[in-house]
Amino acid sequence: MNVPTPYHQIKLSEAILEHRDKLEEFYSNSIISLTKPIFNENAERAIEREFPFKEKTLKRIEGIACKKYILKTDISRYYPTIYTHSIPWAMHGKRLSKDRQTDCSLLGNKLDKLIRNMQDGQTLGIPTGPDTSLIISEVIGTAIDKRLQEMVPNIKGFRYTDDIELYFDTLSEAENCLNKLHKIVREFELELNPHKTEIIMLPEAIEPSWVPEIKLYDFRDSVEGERNDLISFFSRAFELAKLYPNDGVLKYSVQRIPSSIKDENWSILESLLLSSITIDSTTLPIVRSILFENELRELPLNKVRIVDTLEKIIKLNIELGNDYEVLWSLSICKLLDLKVSEGISKLLNEYDNPFISIMTMNLYEKGFINNLDLSLYQSHLNKNSLYGSNWIFSYEAIRKNWFHVSENYVEEDEFYSQLLEENVTFYDELEWGSLVNIDPFDY
Repeated sequence: MNVPTPYHQIKLSEAILEHRDKLEEFYSNSIISLTKPIFNENAERAIEREFPFKEKTLKRIEGIACKKYILKTDISRYYPTIYTHSIPWAMHGKRLSKDRQTDCSLLGNKLDKLIRNMQDGQTLGIPTGPDTSLIISEVIGTAIDKRLQEMVPNIKGFRYTDDIELYFDTLSEAENCLNKLHKIVREFELELNPHKTEIIMLPEAIEPSWVPEIKLYDFRDSVEGERNDLISFFSRAFELAKLYPNDGVLKYSVQRIPSSIKDENWSILESLLLSSITIDSTTLPIVRSILFENELRELPLNKVRIVDTLEKIIKLNIELGNDYEVLWSLSICKLLDLKVSEGISKLLNEYDNPFISIMTMNLYEKGFINNLDLSLYQSHLNKNSLYGSNWIFSYEAIRKNWFHVSENYVEEDEFYSQLLEENVTFYDELEWGSLVNIDPFDY
């Protein structure tokens, strides 16, 4: 997990806004993209995709009419493997871009440089999360679409960010297109994912076969009926998750749980939810909300069992270096006022991640973590850290007065002092200490 420094993020955003018309004109080259960026000043996010994720199903229904074969593929590890120098290649062609590599009057070169500035000069990968990355990824995607449209006239299908689905009359047409697509993505230093590449002969299910089963599951109203239904529902969900390990079955299933479970059935649901987060960490934010909702209902949460489960998740994922799982597990501890063991404290002492450091310090401040060695955190309390990967901790630690420093390096910095003066925060303690809105898992 990483977030660009706000200074460099602002510079990139300003450049994108300045050249918005050029970018929108460039996106118009694609006739198959469903994810052209749309600027929306009234939405929660500044940039939205032209079509929501669920539109893929409708486009598939339209596209397969009178066709016999589907080519499905996606670009392997798209955001982490985008080569920033390929941005000018996409916009201006490889030859011109290389001849004028330092010429920032070329928009592609300018964007390339600004992105490299955001990540300590690295040319491999773009940040995951910012709206600006949606725009950059679509620049590359549009260039791929354009080449494909030139090589395969009258192409039918769609691209949704890095997910590609195309329709053909014959198997040979589909195979020929796949060969060309391999060649095109390699021109941009990318690769198709062999595990998600297949040519399917129709008829084919419109949506995954497990979705209707979970979507239409009905829970009875009686205490005993609901209990039996919960057991049957999760039993089937666990089975389907094993059969379809890449489909996010448990994430979808947990969101189908009725909002108000009978009090008598809470203990068994709690057990099933803890099993879910152990099996599939993407359920952590959803289970977090369910646990908090039921604590507000004053149902008896088994906090010993909950913290034991979370500590096992934290320990395993610290060893594996998985920030997401550690952060969400700690956030549940904070939300439910759960005190973590000294063993976990020792592991956190040595885990250098700015977001987890912030959450850990917040728990330490509240008394939910004891015996914390602060030396690692104190090493980031300097002006240089404000422009490195630990900038968010370096800033928030001073803003929240977690440490006493001889010189307030944030106040002395021309950029960050303005943020401090305006009381800007990147860690909303109240938000992390309450319910979060979980985006629905669309099918």
